[in-house]
Amino acid sequence: MFTDIRFFCMISEKMTYQQVFDFVNSYYEQVSPIIRTFKGFIVKYMGDGIMQSSRTVRMMRFKPHYQTAMVADK
Repeated sequence: MFTDIRFFCMISEKMTYQQVFDFVNSYYEQVSPIIRTFKGFIVKYMGDGIMQSSRTVRMMRFKPHYQTAMVADK
């Protein structure tokens, strides 16, 4: 499963390099613990995305928590 930041290219075009770096790191800091909570395994970080592996049933429960974290950060 892959997760990434929606409209990342459009958002990052308006940022400095440091702002992009901080923004992506903030995303990783919020999403990584949620993935691990649902017994997910982070395979690799890829730009603004995360490649993860987990059982499908668990990851279906992950999605609402992930979306809540992203909305709360705005």
